[in-house]
Amino acid sequence: MSNRGRYGKISAIYGDTAAGITAEQMKTCLASQQGEEDAVMLYKRMAKKVRDQADREAFERQRTE
Repeated sequence: MSNRGRYGKISAIYGDTAAGITAEQMKTCLASQQGEEDAVMLYKRMAKKVRDQADREAFERQRTE
């Protein structure tokens, strides 16, 4: 672990219990956010690969929701 604590910049700003939540809650929140980012990238890539315009638009809509 760095001198910034478990959560890097977040710890440097707020300490290890950012915004009054526990370390376990922070871990869950960060994992959830990463999952959302991964889904956005997946939909973006899929939209670029499909040939059908309707499918492309559906993936783009899904990416922004």
